[in-house]
Amino acid sequence: MTRYRQTQDAIFQVFATPAWKSENIVTLPTNFTIPSGVDEFIRVNILPAGRGVNRISASGLVIINISIRDGKGPTRAVDIADKLNSYLESKTLNTSTGTVQFSSSTFSLQGRSETNNFSVFEYSIPFNFFGAF
Repeated sequence: MTRYRQTQDAIFQVFATPAWKSENIVTLPTNFTIPSGVDEFIRVNILPAGRGVNRISASGLVIINISIRDGKGPTRAVDIADKLNSYLESKTLNTSTGTVQFSSSTFSLQGRSETNNFSVFEYSIPFNFFGAF
């Protein structure tokens, strides 16, 4: 398996845990279609930006778009960002494909989606992934 695939699999394992699933937040990878009837969802984008310390490691940024139906206000987006922090910020995750270390996150309003009635907020967090041989 390549370092990019291992990186993706390791990070997505966070969102496959029973703990995350119990948060009841619709979680989609990049380019997945928004399910009908949802008032909120997150879209996870993994952007490897460089090699790590060996040939199967990587560093980069996870950008998570938090989309909240217009008229709901920013509070729910802030609550979701705090939940993401509890799973990611300053955490080290050991997975079947390697180890992921996350740093400190940032959070900001991106604006209103032009294609639907959602306000989009951006949660981003740098990572280092150390692949398993």
